[in-house]
Amino acid sequence: MMEMLNVEGIVLEPAGALSVDALGDLRAEIAGRRVVCVTSGGNFDFERLPEVKERALRHAGLKKYFILRLPQRPGALREFLALLGPDDDIARFEYLKKSARNFGSVLIGIETRNAASFPALAARVEAAGLAWQDITEDEVLAQFLI
Repeated sequence: MMEMLNVEGIVLEPAGALSVDALGDLRAEIAGRRVVCVTSGGNFDFERLPEVKERALRHAGLKKYFILRLPQRPGALREFLALLGPDDDIARFEYLKKSARNFGSVLIGIETRNAASFPALAARVEAAGLAWQDITEDEVLAQFLI
């Protein structure tokens, strides 16, 4: 759905996008043949577009959410930001300071252009001695925080 919207400017409903999505799995079998996909978009609620985009990015591994334990000292946020790669973008940042004096928790959403960049980012964060937890696939936390 997102690819058709972003590339072709065509709005498809979920069921209407299935035929186009199936082409990816059949590429070798249909090479050199003329193929027609029936698509539709009549049942798409535009108010759900942000939710569809969110789910598509998470499913593709291009967006993840973390709880980051950030030290309470000047420059700590700047040091974390320096760990991000050139294609990484902060999509959500929510500071969850409670009563701890030496650290604060951050709910952070990170979008990237390449899902393979997340393991390298995780390695840099861990090498910097920061603690964080990937909550992207945690359905309970996602329901309340994301």
